[in-house]
Amino acid sequence: VQRQISIFVVQNPNCIMNILLIGSGGREHALAWKIRRSNQCTHLFIAPGNGGTHLYGTNINIDISDFEAIGGC
Repeated sequence: VQRQISIFVVQNPNCIMNILLIGSGGREHALAWKIRRSNQCTHLFIAPGNGGTHLYGTNINIDISDFEAIGGC
């Protein structure tokens, strides 16, 4: 299974963001760690997350194929 990751970079230093990271693997753990280090990240949500991602944000128990639930976050 090939996965695609999209990362958007905001160049405005005055911009603060709530971010939803979708996934539960080691790659998402590393991304959560790096994203949380940014002073532009107000809050990080990880769906569904894993045992380690809760250290960097809020794990949300959502099925990653439930697009309605993800859109409501």
